[in-house]
Amino acid sequence: MMRYVCLWLGLLFFGTSSALAGEAFFLPGVMHVHSTFSSGEDSLEEVVGKARAQGLRVIVLTDNYILRWEYGAFPLRRLVRKVVTMPSVERAGIEKFLQTVREVQQKNPDLILIPGVETIPFYYWQGSPWGGDLTLIDGQKNLLLVGMERAEDYVEMPIIGNPSFYHYTRQSLGQLWPLLFLGMGFWLIRKPRIREIQLRHFRIRAKGSYGVYGWPLIILAVLFLVDRFPFTTPSFSPYQGSAGFSPYQQLLDYVQARHGLSFWSMPETQDFHQYAFGRLGTVTVKTDPHPEALANTSGYTGFGAIYQENSTLTKPGGEWDQLLLAYCRGEREQPQWGIGEITFHGNSQAGKELYHVQTIFAVQEATPTAVLAALRAGHMYALQREQAEALVLRDFTLVTPTAAEPARMGETLRLHDSPLVHLRLESESQSALQFSLTLIRSGEVLATLSGLTPQDFTYSDDSLREGRGYYRVEVRGPTPHWLVSNPIFVEKTAP
Repeated sequence: MMRYVCLWLGLLFFGTSSALAGEAFFLPGVMHVHSTFSSGEDSLEEVVGKARAQGLRVIVLTDNYILRWEYGAFPLRRLVRKVVTMPSVERAGIEKFLQTVREVQQKNPDLILIPGVETIPFYYWQGSPWGGDLTLIDGQKNLLLVGMERAEDYVEMPIIGNPSFYHYTRQSLGQLWPLLFLGMGFWLIRKPRIREIQLRHFRIRAKGSYGVYGWPLIILAVLFLVDRFPFTTPSFSPYQGSAGFSPYQQLLDYVQARHGLSFWSMPETQDFHQYAFGRLGTVTVKTDPHPEALANTSGYTGFGAIYQENSTLTKPGGEWDQLLLAYCRGEREQPQWGIGEITFHGNSQAGKELYHVQTIFAVQEATPTAVLAALRAGHMYALQREQAEALVLRDFTLVTPTAAEPARMGETLRLHDSPLVHLRLESESQSALQFSLTLIRSGEVLATLSGLTPQDFTYSDDSLREGRGYYRVEVRGPTPHWLVSNPIFVEKTAP
């Protein structure tokens, strides 16, 4: 029979053996941070100063790799085009970016700096400037990439605007069609043109050329050849409508092959702006919420589970649970983890400070390697907080009477009997903070608990059936307090 034991007994029995409380420790960090290398207001040194002042230990930088958009008018899309660029890692130089991070890291050994980038894998155009409805679609459908150390890995990313996004294909041969016009133009110039002119009493023959026809063909051919040089074709054309999730999957596969980590950034956010571009008129920039991206792509590490906008992906039975259940059924090769995503550009953002949304890492040592390993393995939880107070998930483990070691977030516990879920919830200031805790098992609410911190919670799940499943926790406190754990997996077999 399922039962609660909301007593200090949980701490007495499990507190000393918890993998989180004993062997590992927590490092508060922030993910999705920009500096002056791209769209941020603060230099990297200033970001570090703010992080230290706010008690943070990890900064995962994700400066924009390329901020460049272009629209070319048909049929000379490269010669007749409007290009908008902004500061980015690509403009500053990826080598300079990585070197600066290393130098700042050496000067600040008490903090962990992990370089990464925010990418726009693809965007496309709808409408036209002549119709007054030119619209750029998916300019903010972004992925965060970390863990790639070589500069070449970034330079060769298959994203729009990068040279590797363009290839020599069979279509490249088709772009040589202006050579036919060029040859025809020269033929017409050299071809003699004989005309007979009838005068009043006699007829004369005038010799000329077809240059009046040949030279326009030559000029037209040269224009098209210059426009199409170097005759490469993009992986996906921004002028032929949506390419679905293929551009994103192509990048995810690329990053995974290089042992990097990738995260869908704020999948439920919406972007809509309009800009005036002179003769081009008003250009609309639009990105719709795209939570379906989580199910329609694979091979990525995780997604923004908490950020300072509406997010419903972590609701019991929602999109995240469907992904985790698919992993348990063997339909996905890896689970996807939830992170806290601050999207920090500077203090000019109203109501946003660096500490507001955090990712709390459970690590064995305070090193960049350990933090990346925690990100890869799901040893972390996402947190939204206020300046003076925060919820603290001091312990979240899964044990059985026969298990040698408890399982923690991201791990799998193989068992034959009923598991015990143990939680220790505190407040950062050790004061009493009102909370409502939901324990979720395989997408369904298993138990709820409300009260004041600190609180120990031990739950015996006698109804767990054979097969694979998982447990995760979501905690709400007074606004804006919100905590989302990553799952602990179980695999139960017959005794």
